[in-house]
Amino acid sequence: MKEDLEKLVNDGKLTSKLAIQYLTLFVGEDNWEEHLKVLYARLQKKLGSKATEHFRKQVACTIMFPTHERNLDLRQPCKILFAVDKFEQFNDADWFERLREVARKDLMIQEFRSKLLDLGIIDPREYQP
Repeated sequence: MKEDLEKLVNDGKLTSKLAIQYLTLFVGEDNWEEHLKVLYARLQKKLGSKATEHFRKQVACTIMFPTHERNLDLRQPCKILFAVDKFEQFNDADWFERLREVARKDLMIQEFRSKLLDLGIIDPREYQP
């Protein structure tokens, strides 16, 4: 996962593995791999050469939208993926950049966690209240 996070943060490339992990975490469990393939095929048919850019934005918006809009019905998470571009908020923000910011923080957390593991076990101390 660290390599996928680095690709997203440094190169702006969202791998399908990372997209599926974030979709599952932020939106809910579903057959994301299949839904992403269907969405990309539809966008490719509809938009042609602009499909990749729109696909990245739509996936990023789907991932980040539940943190922005609290009144979503998450019982069928795949519906958000296919309909998120119809929300008026879709064009209001740079969703992909917001996703990259979350990935930066996740990468920092992983780096801090590995540094702590390299230091070894630290005995917890009891403090008097």
